[in-house]
Amino acid sequence: MSGTINRTFREVSFKLKYYLITNVLVGETDLVKEELLPVLAHDDSGDVYELETLSIIDHYLCLQNEQQGQYSLTIKNLTIHLQSLQCLFHLCGHLPNIEYLNVYCSYGDNDSHSYQSVMNSKTLSPHLKYFIFKGNNVVYNNLHLLIKQFHSSIKMLSLFVYCVQDTFMDNDMDYSFLSNLNELHLYFHCRQLAVRQNGEQQIIASKFQTRFWNKYTVMCSHSCNYDYTILTLPCPFEFVPYITDNFLNYHSNKSSMMTTITDDKNFVMSHVTKVDLAQDRHDRPMSLKCFELIRKLFPRLNTLKINYNLDTHRLPSLIVLTTVKKLYLNPFSECTSWNSFKSVLLMVPNVEILEISYKTLSLLINNYCCNDLDTEHIRKQLKTIIIMWYKEATTALDRLIRSMFPNAEIQFPTSA
Repeated sequence: MSGTINRTFREVSFKLKYYLITNVLVGETDLVKEELLPVLAHDDSGDVYELETLSIIDHYLCLQNEQQGQYSLTIKNLTIHLQSLQCLFHLCGHLPNIEYLNVYCSYGDNDSHSYQSVMNSKTLSPHLKYFIFKGNNVVYNNLHLLIKQFHSSIKMLSLFVYCVQDTFMDNDMDYSFLSNLNELHLYFHCRQLAVRQNGEQQIIASKFQTRFWNKYTVMCSHSCNYDYTILTLPCPFEFVPYITDNFLNYHSNKSSMMTTITDDKNFVMSHVTKVDLAQDRHDRPMSLKCFELIRKLFPRLNTLKINYNLDTHRLPSLIVLTTVKKLYLNPFSECTSWNSFKSVLLMVPNVEILEISYKTLSLLINNYCCNDLDTEHIRKQLKTIIIMWYKEATTALDRLIRSMFPNAEIQFPTSA
């Protein structure tokens, strides 16, 4: 593995020295965690790379500080996927020139780690202007601590975060310490908040009614279970998960009252191309009014993911989402009757890609109404079927699927 890594980066080094290329995309190269920074910092002769832009997006790297040494990278623009926030804390200490940092942390956080001690041992870049962070299972106060380290340089901050702890309400949500901030975008999905009383959305929204937040519009909406969505408007993100019927009503930091979303241009989310639909904690179905709102708010909606029981909660028959090209049915969302599935197809008449579990598809095949004329044109235009959790690709299965979707290519993803 070490030889592969070194050969890969010698080729990068050659291009840098002889062709003055300073932008590198690392794709299908397995980087061993303890060798990443040394390889990026120097070639085999000890010469320092003058690498300015690096993107590592096909792997989730794990960096441990004690294995990385004192290497300082020349990188100014970095897009990277890491395993945890702890890895990011360590990495920042090796980026003295970083100006643009785009990070996705995939596998959660270690809330027992002493992040303050890590920060005390680091000399961080005074040049970081653009910080884009997406993360799962993040302990918010740890992320907040990292942001504070760049208080004098950050101009644009974008956070798309799934927070895990129920103490979110105890955290400081004020970013006034960012003295040069001129652009802020937030999406927080807060899981299992410790708010169990009437007016809970209002309590959360009140966190954003400080002098700093007066210049921003923040909406707070209950999603599912005791989870809440907090979002700044207008929304710059491509994906909005966990939309329930409660999305119709929200609390804003601009009002002490629950408000109904209107056609105000601030609410139109033209960047959003994918949404998830879910059930709320009272197991209520999505209403026609909510689907109409989705159609208005997301004019470029391309991918629709459904995460609730379609057999129990039939879709409204009067709604049509013409922009949707990809439909994803969660393997745990019951959709076994043909009439339930038919209602989905009629809602997305221009769909071209269907992602569905083997179990759900098998049940639909058994209940398939042959030559269903109402959906015939939709089934014929379907180009791709991605079958998740399949047991075995057989000729018989292929034949049955083609009786329903005669022109579709069938794919069995290796990760299923």
